[in-house]
Amino acid sequence: MRAAGGVVVAGELVGALTAPVAIVVDAVGKEGLVTSEPGADARTRRIDLTERGRSLVPFLEAEWRATHKTVAELDSEVPYAMTAVVEEVRRALERRSMRQRILHHLVEPPR
Repeated sequence: MRAAGGVVVAGELVGALTAPVAIVVDAVGKEGLVTSEPGADARTRRIDLTERGRSLVPFLEAEWRATHKTVAELDSEVPYAMTAVVEEVRRALERRSMRQRILHHLVEPPR
C-alpha cells in the first residue's frame, strides 16, 4: 500500500513484516534507498523512500513497463501464454506445495 510521499507500511503490504521482507528492507536501507521506523505495532515498520530511492522510481517504472511488454511479446511467440502457465503452476502449488511434492519423491540414499 503506498501512501502520500512514497510511504509504504510493509506490514500492511504483506500482512506482517516477515523475515524475507525485513532482509530486503535492510538491504535497500543500507544502499540509502529507504528509511525505516517502527510501525503501529511490533509486527510492522513504516518504510519511506529516500530522495535517492525516489530518483529511481521512473527507471523502475520504465523497467516494469518494458518487462510487461516483453512478456506480452513472448506470449505472442509461443503456442501457450506464459502468464497462463504461471497461473496454472501457482494453482497446482496451492493444492500441494513444491516441498510436499519433493518429499513425496525423495528416496533416502542407501546406507
